[in-house]
Amino acid sequence: MTVAKRRSRQPAPSVPASASPAGGGKWRTPLLLTLTAGVLGLAAWLAFAPPAAPPTGLGNSASRPAGQTQADRVLATAAPLLAGRQYEPARDLLAAYVRSDPADTRVRPVLAQALLAMKDAQAAERVVDDLLRLDAQSSAGLWLKGVLLRKRGADGAEKMFRHAAQSPQATPDIHARYGLELATSGDFNQAERYYRKALAAQADLVPAQGGLSELLIRSGRFEEAAGLLERAVASSPKDPDLWRMLADARRNIGQLQPAHDAAAKALALTRDGPTLVLMGEIELLLAGQAGQADAPTIRQSAAEAFAAACDFAPVRADAAFKAARCYYFLERYALAMKYIDLARETAPDRKDVQEWTTKIQDARFPRPAKPARTGSLLDVK
Repeated sequence: MTVAKRRSRQPAPSVPASASPAGGGKWRTPLLLTLTAGVLGLAAWLAFAPPAAPPTGLGNSASRPAGQTQADRVLATAAPLLAGRQYEPARDLLAAYVRSDPADTRVRPVLAQALLAMKDAQAAERVVDDLLRLDAQSSAGLWLKGVLLRKRGADGAEKMFRHAAQSPQATPDIHARYGLELATSGDFNQAERYYRKALAAQADLVPAQGGLSELLIRSGRFEEAAGLLERAVASSPKDPDLWRMLADARRNIGQLQPAHDAAAKALALTRDGPTLVLMGEIELLLAGQAGQADAPTIRQSAAEAFAAACDFAPVRADAAFKAARCYYFLERYALAMKYIDLARETAPDRKDVQEWTTKIQDARFPRPAKPARTGSLLDVK
């Protein structure tokens, strides 16, 4: 996945304990994760999406039966409404509490998220501005202000994100978010610092595990990435991006069958071009290790994975080129010609595509050998 992808698929910023998502947030939700960055993809954790529901852990009525505040009860009641995308009743409930407690700083961030989910950015910004007047160091408020500034194309979003991450109230979730913001801008060293800061406080925080893993893969630290990703998929087993990264990390440390298994899990969750290409590459490596009898079957499977990846425009040229080469070595020259033609249409200036076009054409349409000259008396001089 690329750094850009996560910005549109990540959860909303953390809010106070009783309203923050269980486990500190999900790797991939409707909020900020839409491209696939770094080595496999990382683009988007910063655009807003439906708010995460309060957890069933710390802060709800089950875990704090004694001494529970009215804010706790409101947040716990709002949780299933938000989880079920019933934003209007959640908004009404949260807004009523805020009106009853003008000094509240715990419910306001959740109200702002509900309003954003309803696409009422102006009302959300009024709530966030009120929150920051009450508490200028509110990390959730500062982060939401950055999201709102970016949403309307105004300057200052990056400054707000930085202040949110540097606030004494910053949560591990905010540190992980800021790590992604830094990674998206290319500041990988500082991004790693914030991801590690988040994990030092909350070792099972999946967004930080995934974000740091991408940076580790990018810099060739595959063993550490594989360890982190194994823990991440245990917490978030339905995230295809995590499985794909785990497949890539395992491939790079020579664990080919486990890499194949991880790629298969990613594809079972969602079929996408990068994962299909990765699967094909792993299968080619497996074919290289297989016996003479099994290798053609595995190479055929790799060719089919590359061919399926051609349906996805971002990887079409590379996938078609690899499919063509696979079919060439399988001596299926008509299919090799089909896919090298597609590669040439998609990337006409690639020298390797041009060279393989000639090679495949020669194999499919071999030139007849010139007949040997027979001697005659007329040749004698």
